[in-house]
Amino acid sequence: HYWLDWTTDGSTSYSGPWAPPITILGQTTTGDAYQYTTAWAPALDSGTSTQQGMPFIIEGSVPQPVDVPWLFEEPTSGTVGPGQCQDVTVTFDSTGMAPGVYTAGLLIASNDPDTPEVTVPVTLTVLQPADILTVSYEIDDLTVSFDATAIGPDLEFAWDFGDGTGDTVEDPVHTYPACGFYTPTLVVSNACGSDSWSETLFVGTEIAGVDFLYSPSEPVAGQTVYFTASVAAGSLPISYEWDFGDGGTGSGDQVSHVFAAAGNYTVTVTATNACSAGVATHTILVRPALYWIYLPIVFKASLP
Repeated sequence: HYWLDWTTDGSTSYSGPWAPPITILGQTTTGDAYQYTTAWAPALDSGTSTQQGMPFIIEGSVPQPVDVPWLFEEPTSGTVGPGQCQDVTVTFDSTGMAPGVYTAGLLIASNDPDTPEVTVPVTLTVLQPADILTVSYEIDDLTVSFDATAIGPDLEFAWDFGDGTGDTVEDPVHTYPACGFYTPTLVVSNACGSDSWSETLFVGTEIAGVDFLYSPSEPVAGQTVYFTASVAAGSLPISYEWDFGDGGTGSGDQVSHVFAAAGNYTVTVTATNACSAGVATHTILVRPALYWIYLPIVFKASLP
């Protein structure tokens, strides 16, 4: 039997009486039609209370099977004996296809009198391969904040910051050990493919505004002089090297030195980090040491 659900006048509550006999040339009235009012029930003629037959003809054509370019089967033909089975390998190829859902039917034709044709529904879901759209970043001294935008399902992120460390989050924040040039790399992947991004960055702040103070401001020979160096800007770590102008040297941002003799000395400090170096120079006047000489007081008086 073939069951066809339709309304004759646009209403789901249409009822008889029918005008028997309903005949179509070449069709047999089976007398087993159903109609729907509040529920499905036999379509009865209101005059005779007999179940009616509703023969019908469906006109049209059945589309012929066409080849589906993304679907392959092996074997494509063969002989299967009664009660036996044949394995068919079905292969999907999504090369060049846009992401989306594709449907088709795998038609199996045979000389089986009961089921000469069997159509197996086939669905192919093409996923979006990993694709990096943009990577931006903001640099604050040695710290870089990365912002990556990628599309595709089930993405995995693999960062290599170019300093021997990495991360697996989408938008990492990384602090480099020292200023300089680094080449971070991002690889985004999923089951459908991968995409990569890489760029060379300069991070850190160059040395600027090197200076130093010393005390006392008017030292004398043989007196200890204390020096303190500073910079207005510069990424850490910063090293300081001193030249006191008398052959003596020192290291560190705070040092002391004794000038053995009076004179003018050109003192230089060099501040260095991984990015650059800066120099500050001052000329210091070292005065002679002061000595106190105590002499006896002699009074000469005349006698009367």
